[in-house]
Amino acid sequence: MTIVYETCYGGFRQTIFDGNEKKSTNNLNKIEQLISRLPRAPKLIKYVGNDVKFIYEGNHKVVLKNYSKHKDKYLYQQVFATVENKPEIIRIRTQNKNRLAKLAVGGILLLSLTGMAMSFPNSFNTTDTPSISIGNAVGRKDIERHEIVETPTLVDDSNYDLTPRLEQSKKIIQGEIVNNSIVPIGTNLNDYTTKKLVTFINSQDGQYCYHLCEDFGIDPYLFISLIMQESSLNHYDTIPNGKNYNGSGVGICQLENPHGEEITAFNYATNQEEKLVNTMDAACDEEQNIKMGIMRFQKVLEKYNGNIYFALQSYNYGNGAVDAIICTYADEIGSTYDDVVANFNDFGWMKYVEMVHDNPKVFSTLINTNKYPELEITVDYLKNWAYNTYGDDKYISNVLSYYIGTYGRYQIKDNIIEINNLTGDIVKVSTASLYELNNNHKIS
Repeated sequence: MTIVYETCYGGFRQTIFDGNEKKSTNNLNKIEQLISRLPRAPKLIKYVGNDVKFIYEGNHKVVLKNYSKHKDKYLYQQVFATVENKPEIIRIRTQNKNRLAKLAVGGILLLSLTGMAMSFPNSFNTTDTPSISIGNAVGRKDIERHEIVETPTLVDDSNYDLTPRLEQSKKIIQGEIVNNSIVPIGTNLNDYTTKKLVTFINSQDGQYCYHLCEDFGIDPYLFISLIMQESSLNHYDTIPNGKNYNGSGVGICQLENPHGEEITAFNYATNQEEKLVNTMDAACDEEQNIKMGIMRFQKVLEKYNGNIYFALQSYNYGNGAVDAIICTYADEIGSTYDDVVANFNDFGWMKYVEMVHDNPKVFSTLINTNKYPELEITVDYLKNWAYNTYGDDKYISNVLSYYIGTYGRYQIKDNIIEINNLTGDIVKVSTASLYELNNNHKIS
């Protein structure tokens, strides 16, 4: 069960998520009664962006939305006042192979029953209006942020630097750098969307996402663009009973129909295969949702040998439909499945992406199941598709429209793949670990 408190029309609203059920109230007496029954010993306190989570036994959580804006209000004081003993506080998390950095609560969170004195970490100055020229350096080290600064900065001297990426995007938008004519990038970057992306990257969940992408060999900027397209970076509105829940995709990564599917992926930072089970409870937890989305994307990226275009379309269409597109196009041009996947500059297959979207039943008749018997399941699936259209035929362009910068870097087993998203040019570098490479070079 997760209890979420948020401001609502100048007051507060409390929402209880229990499995697929959601109950809400803005009755302050009821809220205060529930608060008075809170356990006095949470296992830990976790800062996540602008929110703070209290984690109790039995996977129960209390989430205070936008705590730093409302910490002087009685309700927030009352929630914090329930905390006794000294739970651990978690603040991100990716030092040394993505281990959580756990800090003692003393000195950071001081609570009493009559009042509170807090030193709040702030990841972003929301009073500023960042534009595409705002600089940011993103790194693996735990960042101590105890006060608001003029320019949001995450200090690091060894990793990705967001400043030149933003400058590149600015030049692309202004026409100083020629964009990709077939799959243009950065076209939806403006003051509003850039602020939203930068704010997320600076948040605790954003940093968690960023460094997990590195650990699993994924370009963080591509994956953050993907979840911007999927959910507008909004988790709670896109889980069951959230205002934007569509009945299928769940959470920030829009995990489809979580009914116990096992998701496996290789963590290059720990050199271990990891497995998660995609249940509804797991999908409704934002951190597990992010991790499962990254792990799922790693699998499709590996399947298509680093071809981000097929990997992105597969995230939307599914592997079966994309495999059918590749095979149909390969037959048309007298090529092979592997050769089509290996050619990052040939987008002739995208006409079949449109066909699948516009009329999946007609496309299913083009699939040669005699040559590709493994596609029979896909043919049946498309033939029996209950809707007039299928998926998003502009999905690749929609995702890349939020991409910051030009270059991406991925790890596919022992190969590091760098791709210029403007030209489709790729460079492969054999190396032991993208995790190690990231600590020696910058992408800009």
